Amino acid sequence: MRSGRTQAVVALLEGQIVAVVTFEPSDAFHRYQPGGREIEWQGHIGEAVVHRQHRGQGLGTQLLKAAVARLQQMGLVEIYVERHEDNEGSAGMMRNAGFVVIDVFDDPRRRDAGSRRTTVSRYRPHP
Repeated sequence: MRSGRTQAVVALLEGQIVAVVTFEPSDAFHRYQPGGREIEWQGHIGEAVVHRQHRGQGLGTQLLKAAVARLQQMGLVEIYVERHEDNEGSAGMMRNAGFVVIDVFDDPRRRDAGSRRTTVSRYRPHP
């Protein structure tokens, strides 16, 4: 974040951070890009975290939508997010924000518990 590439949107309650979503331009998802756009930069949602006492209130979804809007303002068309396959809370938050699963793969290097798989989703706005 110090370099300015990674940015964040936050939710505050009484001066305390209760939720954070980080995002940045990326070129790490080229294999998922539509034909003809493989070399274009993409948006990447890095972390989406909501304090356990504030989960289930829609804060994560609101922040994801705000991050998507900021990435779109940067001119990024495709926006991706990853999560552990077993993280149902994140799955719901991402789905509610307009993300659709496009891949699931074994990822034991990054995931040392549960299914050890990563789910990749791409933003697709609701009609």
